[in-house]
Amino acid sequence: MERNFDQTMIQGLVDSRGAALREVHKLVHKGAVIPSGLHLGGQCMLRMIDSLMFFHRMKLRNHTHFRVTDLHNDITNLMMTATLSLYDLHLQGAYERTLTDTDPSVLIYAPSFGEVEFLLRNVVYTMEGRYRINDSRLTIELVTSTVTVHEVLMTYVTQAIESASISVGPENMGDFLRRLKNDLDIWMKEYFNDYLIYVNLARIDNIKELEKYDKEKTIALQEYMDASIALIKARVQKLNAEIINIPNFTLKSIHGLQIRLFDGTLHGLDSMYRRSVPTGVKYLQLRKVDAIVGFSALK
Repeated sequence: MERNFDQTMIQGLVDSRGAALREVHKLVHKGAVIPSGLHLGGQCMLRMIDSLMFFHRMKLRNHTHFRVTDLHNDITNLMMTATLSLYDLHLQGAYERTLTDTDPSVLIYAPSFGEVEFLLRNVVYTMEGRYRINDSRLTIELVTSTVTVHEVLMTYVTQAIESASISVGPENMGDFLRRLKNDLDIWMKEYFNDYLIYVNLARIDNIKELEKYDKEKTIALQEYMDASIALIKARVQKLNAEIINIPNFTLKSIHGLQIRLFDGTLHGLDSMYRRSVPTGVKYLQLRKVDAIVGFSALK
């Protein structure tokens, strides 16, 4: 049964090219591509050799093809895995650039902004979705994933000149790739949850037993996660780490003015709480538990 479910899900993903069915009915969607304009990457920072670049409004420049290389549902363990080859992602957005001093705590603000383009070659996105059964309906509660990129080329335009394409090393792309991965996670979670609205659970064997198992597992994982968070908060308080000192920073302008930020502190690490239903999967003798946490008083 799982094999047929996999094939049906793959066919639906290929036919729609990642467009949720409700959006297909709302808009005229070209089914062969991911439509341009999809926001990917969010607001993030890229560290260069002598500067920091801040990006915002990053989105797909072109219609983008992708290929589903693997998709598998493990209904017994309530999880799914999928791998997508996104070929070349061409992103476009805006940037602001800040120069750095030999002292990493000194930033030099010389107004420099413009348009930036990224070409990410041979992007492979691998996701793992954790299922839950709610009211006799499958939904993906949480997505974990990895993104690998073969090569990254960047071109940016200032007020006066356009740079040639430069290669950006993966060690400088950490924050950008994390934001890109998060946006892809949201896209795939929303797509599959929309798809699952139309799935008939009567086709899944032993659905009643699975629903009972899922409820019992969810309760156990919630208790485990809440107890773990309580231990972390107790440890933070024991180490007197509720308040953490922040390094001093100096912001300099090209006009000779400067702003010094000192004696900064971060408060509220002991205000951690669970924001999502925890999910878990067992690998051999190890059970992995994932959940989203937040801080109610972080400042």
